[in-house]
Parts: sequence; structure tokens; C-alpha cells
Amino acid sequence: MRTTDGGQLTELRLTYDGALDIRAMSRALVSDHKRQLIEEDLRRQFEERGIELYFGREGRNGYQDGQFYKQFSELLALAMNANVHTMIAQLAPVVCPIYCQLKKEKKLSSEGFQLAVSVADALVAARMQIPVPVAQIAVYVVKNHVLDHCCSCEGGAAT
Repeated sequence: MRTTDGGQLTELRLTYDGALDIRAMSRALVSDHKRQLIEEDLRRQFEERGIELYFGREGRNGYQDGQFYKQFSELLALAMNANVHTMIAQLAPVVCPIYCQLKKEKKLSSEGFQLAVSVADALVAARMQIPVPVAQIAVYVVKNHVLDHCCSCEGGAAT
């Protein structure tokens, strides 16, 4: 992504201003096998607590009342975050100086989009093979404060 490329900047801005498609990102960033293991483990936990995974219309709980899927989504988000963290840790030396400067000046909330642009540029420059749009990963990194965990420059959380 180049900051002069209007189309990609427009996509990044729309993603930054809108909602992230976490479900699609998790399908790309968490393997089918890992998703299956997480779901089976959660199902086992529900059964151990005596909660039926009932598919009918009346007296439903587990799957149909949203409790199961809410917890499943939270577990997928944790797995996805670990993958994104691993990906971004490689780019930290490139984007952390910008992040630390914005954090030091207390401008992260107002200029987070610029940080997202920098993360996207770094992802493209590193030619990372990521299965979801660079814009979504860049915005996810900024909005979920992923750099807090891997930044090691002055003012970063890792110092």
C-alpha cells in the first residue's frame, strides 16, 4: 500500500471508520483444525455443566440462545489475536517509533488512522502472506492495541 494510492487509502478509511469483519478474519487466521478443537472443548465444558446443546425452538439453550456462540467467538478472538500478534511482532521495529510518538503525544485516538496506514504499509513492504485484506489487519492492530504488547521502543509497553 502506498499512501498516494487513493483506492487503497479509501479502503483503509472505510475499514477504519466501519466495523471489522471479525468472523471472516477468524476463518482466515485460525485453522479449521484449531477452530474444531476450540469448539469441541467448549462443547465438552457445556456438557460438564449440564447445559444441553439443544436445537429445538422451545426450552433452548447452549447453541440457540447465543451463549455458546458468544463464548466460541471470544475464544476464536483470542486465537486470532495470537496469530496477529506473531505477525505484527516482526514489523514492530518499523511501526513502533510512530506508535510511541503518537502515544507520547496522546494522539492515538485522534491520529490512529495514520498508524493504521503505517501498519498497512509495513505489511505490504514485508510482503507478508496474509489471507485477509491488509486493511483489516492494520485496523485490527490499531483498534485492539496489539502494539502495546510488542513495542519495545521508549514509551512502549514492553520497556
